[in-house]
Amino acid sequence: MGHLEIPEDLFDCITGYEDVKDDMKFTLKEARRVHYLLIGPPATAKSLFLIELGRIKGTYFATGSTVTAAGLTDAFFTYQPRDACP
Repeated sequence: MGHLEIPEDLFDCITGYEDVKDDMKFTLKEARRVHYLLIGPPATAKSLFLIELGRIKGTYFATGSTVTAAGLTDAFFTYQPRDACP
């Protein structure tokens, strides 16, 4: 995974969840390959986290309760995210 340009104000629009924000920022800055599964009831900032991560060039994520294994596999073949591993 190459160097990512992380905005200084990343996650500023999210109130609370400091532990999650710190963990995500750490893994992004260290260029570690990590997968996060965001689950929880409505209004727990899941979408806001994804929107914020979408601001970073080179990130990839899937959303929605309709994401199936086949659909996710198709997405990986379509987008072919390969910059994560040398």
